[in-house]
Amino acid sequence: MNLSFVSAVLSGLIFVQNAHAFEIRRISDREQWEDIAAYRVRVVSKNPDCFVYYNQFKHQNPNNTDIELGTYISQIWKTCGVFSDQSSKTHTLLSSSRTGMYADKYPDVSNDGTKVCYVTKFFGEEAPPSIAVVNTDTMTVDYIGRQSFKDVKKYVIDAGKAAYCNMSPDGNSVAIESSVQLVPGATHSSSKYQIYATHDGGNNYVNPVGNENATTTFRASYPQMSYDGRYTIFIGKQRGLGEIYFYNKDSTNLDRLTDFAPKKCDLVAVYEAMKEYWGESNLNDVGITKASHKGCINAAVLGWEVNGETAISINKVGAGHGPARMDDENRFITYTADFAHANTGSSRIVTAANLFLRDNRLGLIWQITSEAESGDPDIQLKIEKFCCPSASASKQRETCSKNHEYNGYCCWQVTCWFPAQWPEISGDGSSIAFYSQMGPEATAKDYDLQHYHVKTGLTSILTNTQDPDFDETFPSISHKGDVVAFQSSYDFQTPESSNGKQHVFATKLNYGCKEYENAENFTPNIVDVEEQCEFRDTAADEPFTFSGHGVQIRFDFVREDLMKNIPAEMRSTRYKIRKFCNTFVESLLDDLSFAMQFPVTFFKVSRRSMNRCRNEHNTKPLKFEVAFLSNDIDLYKPLSADLQNLISSGPPSWYTILETILASPRGNMNYLLKESTSAKQLTALTEADY
Repeated sequence: MNLSFVSAVLSGLIFVQNAHAFEIRRISDREQWEDIAAYRVRVVSKNPDCFVYYNQFKHQNPNNTDIELGTYISQIWKTCGVFSDQSSKTHTLLSSSRTGMYADKYPDVSNDGTKVCYVTKFFGEEAPPSIAVVNTDTMTVDYIGRQSFKDVKKYVIDAGKAAYCNMSPDGNSVAIESSVQLVPGATHSSSKYQIYATHDGGNNYVNPVGNENATTTFRASYPQMSYDGRYTIFIGKQRGLGEIYFYNKDSTNLDRLTDFAPKKCDLVAVYEAMKEYWGESNLNDVGITKASHKGCINAAVLGWEVNGETAISINKVGAGHGPARMDDENRFITYTADFAHANTGSSRIVTAANLFLRDNRLGLIWQITSEAESGDPDIQLKIEKFCCPSASASKQRETCSKNHEYNGYCCWQVTCWFPAQWPEISGDGSSIAFYSQMGPEATAKDYDLQHYHVKTGLTSILTNTQDPDFDETFPSISHKGDVVAFQSSYDFQTPESSNGKQHVFATKLNYGCKEYENAENFTPNIVDVEEQCEFRDTAADEPFTFSGHGVQIRFDFVREDLMKNIPAEMRSTRYKIRKFCNTFVESLLDDLSFAMQFPVTFFKVSRRSMNRCRNEHNTKPLKFEVAFLSNDIDLYKPLSADLQNLISSGPPSWYTILETILASPRGNMNYLLKESTSAKQLTALTEADY
C-alpha cells in the first residue's frame, strides 16, 4: 500500500516553529510622550481583540495643576481594535482615579471583559494598596481587601496590603494576594501574604489555608480561580520550597498537589558525591568543606549518585518563577518547577525552572520544556556553548580555578538558562504561552515568547529578538489560545527600540483544520497550528459502517496510580472512576483522529474495554480495543487526493497506517499516543461488542 502521504505527514511535522511567521501588533501608543510605558497586559479571553493593561508616564501637562509636573502616573486602560486598522483602535480609561494621582497596577479581567480588578492606591499615598473591581459596562467601582483604621500612622507601619488580584472568568468572584487579616481569627503578620477569596463583592472572605496554618511561616502567592470560582489554585511556601495548592470552596478542603520539600537538594549528600568525584584530598587542598547550591546543578549535570539515586534535578525553589494557571474546565494546570517529577516521557535533566502540565482528570504530569536527557554525554558542551560567551573571564576554560571547578562555578558546569517562566494556559486548555531563554536560536539572558499546543506538542517561537536588551515577558492568552499578548521594550511595529520603555503587544496565530472543507473549523491556509477537524454529529441520520477491523492499544499506566495524582476533591468515588475512563477514551480517540487525519467518528471503543477500565478492582495496565468505522458521505471527503486514497483503501488497511505513525519518534505523537507501549491489529470484530 502507498504510505507516501503518512510519511510526508510525519516528516513534515514542525515541532519548533520560528518567529518569522507571526505578525505582532502594538496595543499601547507611544505617540503622545516618548517616555510612556505599558505593562502587564491581559487578553479579554472571549473577545481577543480587546486588552487590559496599565500604563505609566510622567505628567507633562501644565494645564492640569492637580498633578505635579514630572510625577509618574499609573492607570488602567482597555484597548480594542488592535487587529483591525490600527488607526481605529479605541482606548478606554478604567482607573477610578481619573486625575491619575494614585497608582493603579496589575489588572485582571473576566472572560467577557465586563469585570476588571486591579491593585490601587486610590485611598492615598499613605494608605496601603487595596483592590478595585470595575464594572466596565456601568463604570462603577467597588473597593475590596481594605482594612479599616483610625490611627493613620499605626496603619502605615503595621497594616497589610494587597499585592495581586485574580478575577474568576465568569466575573463573579475575586481572589487576592494580601497581607491584610481579612477573616476573623487570622494571625499572619503584615509581611506574610496570604490568599483570600470573596464571592459576594468583598462582604465576606475565605482563607483557603485556614487560620491555624496561616502562621508566620506560610506565604502564598498568585491565586487563580476556576471559571465559576469553585476552585482556587495558588503557590504556597512553608517548608522552604514552593508547592501547588488546590482549594474547593464547597468543601473548604485544601489539597497540596505537589510534594517537593522532602526531596530538596541535600547539600550534605552532594558534598559526599563531590568527594567521590573530585577526591577528598583535592577538595581539602583548596579549602572546600561543604557543597554550595551550584553543587546541586553539577550533580544533576554529571549524574552523580546522591542519597542512593542518580541526581537529575536541583529542587532549590520547587514551584515558582511565575504563577500556576488552570483552564476554564479545571482539567489542566500549568506551572514551572526546578524538580523532575513528571510521570510521562523520558528522564530529563532539570537545573532551572521548566514548564510542566498537570492533567487533573487523568493524573498525568508532563514536562513540556527540556534541557537535556538524563545521561546526555554532551550536556557540558551544550552549557559551554550557551553560557560561556557571556560569562566572566574568571569562569572560562583557561582561567577557572580549581576551587571554582570543584564547586561547579565554571561556565561549562553551571547552567545560565531559564527554560520557562510565567506560564499562562488558554481557557479551553489547548495552549500555553510562556517566556524562555531556550530555543533553536536562543541568546543567553534574552527572554523570548513561546507558544505550546498541547494536543500536537508544537512549540512556536513567537518572538526572537536575540538581544538581551529586548525581553518579551508576562504573556496572557485568549480562550482559544490563538491570541497572545505580552510586554517588551522592543517595538515590533516600528521596528526599533522603545527607548528602554516597556510597551504591550499582541500576536495572533492561525488555527484550524485544512483537510476537510466541510469541517466546522475549516481553514484553508493554515500557517501556525493545525487543529483536529470538527464535524456536525451525523450518527443519527447517516449511520456508520462497522468494518470488523481495529486495533488494540496498550499503555503502562495503571488507573489507580494515575488517580492518586488527581486532586482529592475530584476523585474517590465510582463516579470519578467512570469520569477518568470516559476522559481517557475521549482523549485517545481524539489523538487517533488527529494522528491519522480521519474524523473522530471513524473510531469506537469496545464496551469490554470500558468495563475493564471502570472495574474498581482492576490493577492491570490500561488497554483499549478500538474499532474502525467508515462513512463515505461528502461531509467526510478530504481535499487531498492522497488522503482520499487512504480512506477509500478501507479499514482493513488502516492499521498499517497507524503502525507507521506509532513507529515515529515519541515526541512526534499526539498527547496520549506518546505514552502508548504497543499496538495490535484486530480483525473479525463483532459490532455487538461495540
